[in-house]
Amino acid sequence: MSDNRKAERYINRVTNKKNLEASNRFFAELVEEIHARGMKVILDGVFNHCGSFNKWLDREEIYQVSGDYEDGAFVSKDSPYRNFFGFQDQFAWPYNTTYEGWWGHDTLPKLNYEGSEKLYDDIMRVAAKWVSPPYNADGWRLDVAADLGHSPEMNHKFWRDFRKSVKTANPDAIILAEHYGDPKEWLQKGDQWDTVMNYDAFMEPLTWFLTGMEKHSDEAKPQLKGSVKDFEDSMRHYMASFQTSQLLCAMNELSNHDHSRFMTRTNEKVGRAATLGTAAAEEGIKPAVFREAVVVQMTWPGAPTIYYGDEAGLCGFTDPDNRRTYPWGKEDIVLIDFHRDIIRIHKEHEALRTGSLMFLKGDDNLRGDDNLRGDDNLRGDNNLRGDDNLLCYARFNRREQFVVLVNNKEQERDVELEVWQCGIPKKAVLERVIISNETGYSLMPKQYEHISRYDLMAVTMADDFDNFTSQISSDAQIKDYLSLQTDNVQVVNDSSEETIPLYIIPDQAPIEDYICLEALDGSERELSDTDILITQNLSEVMDFSVGDNLHIQSSDLEECDFPISGIVRNYLGNAIYIRQSRYEALMGNGSYAANSILAHLSDSCTDPVAYSDQLSRESDVVSCNSVQAMRVEFSKSFELINCVVVLVTVLAAGLAFVVLFTLATTNISERERELATIKVLGFFDKEVHSYVNKETLAKSYSRQPKGKAVGVDGATKETYGENLSENLDDLLKRMKQFSYKPYPVRRAYIPKGNGKMRGLGIPSFEDKVVQGVFKEILEGIYEPKFLDFSYGFRPNRSCHDAIQKVNKHIMADKVNYVVDADIKGFFDNIDHDWMVRFLEHDIADKNFIRYIKRFLIGGVMEDGKKLNTEVGTVQGGLISPVLANVYLHYVLDTWFVYISKREFSGEMYMVRYADDFVCLFQYEQEAQKFYRMLVERMKKFGLELAEDKSRIMPFGRYKGTKESFDFLGFTHYNVTSHWGKYCVLHRTSKKKLKQKRQSAKQWLREHMHESIADTIEALNVKLTGHYRYYGIYGNYIGLQKYYKYVRQELWKSKRRRDQTYWLTWKKYMNILKIHPLEYPRIYLKSAY
Repeated sequence: MSDNRKAERYINRVTNKKNLEASNRFFAELVEEIHARGMKVILDGVFNHCGSFNKWLDREEIYQVSGDYEDGAFVSKDSPYRNFFGFQDQFAWPYNTTYEGWWGHDTLPKLNYEGSEKLYDDIMRVAAKWVSPPYNADGWRLDVAADLGHSPEMNHKFWRDFRKSVKTANPDAIILAEHYGDPKEWLQKGDQWDTVMNYDAFMEPLTWFLTGMEKHSDEAKPQLKGSVKDFEDSMRHYMASFQTSQLLCAMNELSNHDHSRFMTRTNEKVGRAATLGTAAAEEGIKPAVFREAVVVQMTWPGAPTIYYGDEAGLCGFTDPDNRRTYPWGKEDIVLIDFHRDIIRIHKEHEALRTGSLMFLKGDDNLRGDDNLRGDDNLRGDNNLRGDDNLLCYARFNRREQFVVLVNNKEQERDVELEVWQCGIPKKAVLERVIISNETGYSLMPKQYEHISRYDLMAVTMADDFDNFTSQISSDAQIKDYLSLQTDNVQVVNDSSEETIPLYIIPDQAPIEDYICLEALDGSERELSDTDILITQNLSEVMDFSVGDNLHIQSSDLEECDFPISGIVRNYLGNAIYIRQSRYEALMGNGSYAANSILAHLSDSCTDPVAYSDQLSRESDVVSCNSVQAMRVEFSKSFELINCVVVLVTVLAAGLAFVVLFTLATTNISERERELATIKVLGFFDKEVHSYVNKETLAKSYSRQPKGKAVGVDGATKETYGENLSENLDDLLKRMKQFSYKPYPVRRAYIPKGNGKMRGLGIPSFEDKVVQGVFKEILEGIYEPKFLDFSYGFRPNRSCHDAIQKVNKHIMADKVNYVVDADIKGFFDNIDHDWMVRFLEHDIADKNFIRYIKRFLIGGVMEDGKKLNTEVGTVQGGLISPVLANVYLHYVLDTWFVYISKREFSGEMYMVRYADDFVCLFQYEQEAQKFYRMLVERMKKFGLELAEDKSRIMPFGRYKGTKESFDFLGFTHYNVTSHWGKYCVLHRTSKKKLKQKRQSAKQWLREHMHESIADTIEALNVKLTGHYRYYGIYGNYIGLQKYYKYVRQELWKSKRRRDQTYWLTWKKYMNILKIHPLEYPRIYLKSAY
């Protein structure tokens, strides 16, 4: 609409004084709520100009139309606001267009403070009003504050008076100015601004250093990229303009609404959206370089400020392309996690917020060919200076010290830094807090100093150890070695249980030649014959001190108390160190059995990693690792948890990275500690089958429930446990020799809701034990990879969670159509070849995959005949649900995310519980397109949609249809609440209700001859289970109907029992008063 005088709704909103008063009240309440949540509100003050819509000018004549306001300066020369603006032509009224525009823009009329004392006074009242009760804002951000009046003298006077007004009203309010150039004259006396948006002492120097780009992407200066000297000189020059308090609260941004986004600057493209197109902003970006910038942002003096969307990877050229909408559903999840972690680090450590800053100088050697030392971007003699592309600095106070290294070069480099000046003592051990590289980041702690003094570690079975050592004794590549016993032991305290590696060292063996044990003060610590030493992290995690007893259980299930004699630094993760004689004194003579070596390699071994791999293939060796490989492999274990690829060595060729160190101790999570324990003993992700040991098998045995149906071997938990230790030893030996083969599963059938039977497979008990361990391994690998909308058979996720997620999407998002699809016989049609390919994508251990194949093709015993299972995974096995989730993760979930970003423009969501899923769409044509694509996708992987059960329907708050769909046993339907609001409610689906009634009726007939009291006691358990599942918001009537049906059928069954019909309804009701049936209850009380 070009004539804004007809914009009635807008006019009413901005001119109706009741609306304006209500808006003010709402703002006051909003600020109060924000303060209650520990946050603050800074207002954006634009005092150099107003808008042409403003009532003072009223160029759009909307206030004139309303009739309740005085004429604006544009409309009439008699306007009380005439002097608020500077008009060139004093005779051009009415509708005078000759007013001065800010930077020439007629939509932004410049305010004329020199010509109007009233304007000046009004703005001073505004400055105080919004930081005073009842509004209580926490300060002002001033738009281009130095470009205010027509002279510097006027500007300085204005901001001194502005500060006086604000600070008188609210002494704690901050005055933060947007300023380009040196802010010294505005900050030096402390009588105008508190601080600035830090362009010159942060955004610009950092952008030049990391990308060689100007902050609008309008210019590239390759000579500045990687130039530490230029970066340091700029920082020193501009930071000198700040007082310390002003610097520490300066707004350090990487992007904002006026400049190109930093992520886009990393592609080093010069131009804007008008010249290059918007798509170019996302081409060739380097998230690793962006993460470098974020680490500097969070560790540099100042207040790190994130422009919305930067944390999610949003791109864009300069204004207006940088104001794209937040990428809902298409966020860079790893980048969001990275921001969350680095922000936490910033908040947790005072030194990163208020500590001193020091640039560090060091010598570095570029790895690789000497020819790499030349650099076209360097000035001068083309010899690589030690400080180019390598930014090193420290943040420190008296309590903690941090070192930050930013390597902006493509080659890996070894760096030696002098850090004593920032308070780090000579014998200190630096612990890494975070590392970022091309493919992700890691929080895995790593200490820098004497991590280990051996070159290689090999683990065997105790029975094979002598044969193994006789072979390596004559190996020229082994210089010397130390024999020892390693074990994974369970350590228990009052509140937790941990799996910890135990190192048992022979008496008099020189451990200091292989492992450096250091006391907490940094001095070397000997391991005496009476010592039991634990690492500091174990001490802190489980709250152990010197003198406490460690209650341990060995992998042979032997238990004992170990008295702690000392605590040492963490070099091999959590660990316990003990001498052989002390161990045997506690555990019994003969309990020691060497099974590991720590070895030094000779000069003839030119490739330790290859040699380690060669040894690991020996039949006697369970695992073998070189220390060189351990750095990389140890890091890779955290890929399973963080879903990122991590490098512990400084950098691989071609990657940009950041490393942050601190002296503070960082504990790792329980899952990380468990994996770290495995890794220390040499069980890496390429050898995950090695996690199958006697201890994990024993744990799996203990978790198997009693009284379950038996497999074809006829064994129960009780019979298998009669000789548990021998059975587990035999099982482990067969698995190591790969002679273990799963039994065929025994076929059993249970009724389905449609009258058909569902086939289940009951594994043998021993197979259940093995599958229990495999299930843990698979969950450890895939849980971090599975997507958030997958709910079935996953820890801490339920059907109710999935239902609530569906509700949330339908009720809160733009959902108008539902694709209700059903996969025909999913478990029976999983393609084994594709299943193995998916597993091999994430697991390099071929032996582990080999056992998974054996379970897949193990066969089924039915009516005494073995049936081959060439496709499908039999329901009933412990690993079947995880394998099914893996299959659909790649067939459906990741594909859905991929096409949602590339093939569709509207909102689309999926919620999956095992093989049941619904997809929700904003647009009908996109729902239809997706369904066609889904059919083809299923065919590619050997699956088929049941067309009679699959459909596309209109559904959602914008549709108002009476359509409904079934999902997870519930019928979902649209209703309008008592308050007139749209919501989704649920009732037990007709199919499930019929099935439940038939099941209850059959059960009551089978128990009709029991006493009514016993029957009711057992029946109440079943009723409670029914209510817990179906007792959700809106389904109370359905529960009541089921309750009444069961109550009626119970009465009928007891009357039928003796055919006398003595049990009248009245007598029955009296019995129920004594033995009541469980009454319906709603367990899930919210829609989402």
